[in-house]
Amino acid sequence: MWRNTYEREFPKARYYAHVAGLFLDTIDLETGSFLHYPYPGHLMVQPAGTMAAWRIMREAWHEKLAADQKQAAARIQTQRK
Repeated sequence: MWRNTYEREFPKARYYAHVAGLFLDTIDLETGSFLHYPYPGHLMVQPAGTMAAWRIMREAWHEKLAADQKQAAARIQTQRK
């Protein structure tokens, strides 16, 4: 029952969950750069919705990397004192 209600309210939820799963498999986890695209071909032939979602996820990933780097730098500074 809940699943049907959820899928009725958010019809593309399952698709974007799949897109999010592909995202982590297709980026370089250290830099956030794309290693390859989800579908055959170059950037311009990729589905616009997928790439828009990936851009949002990539921005969030870059923010996470920046926060991790700042935390590591602060830890190094406290060890030097």
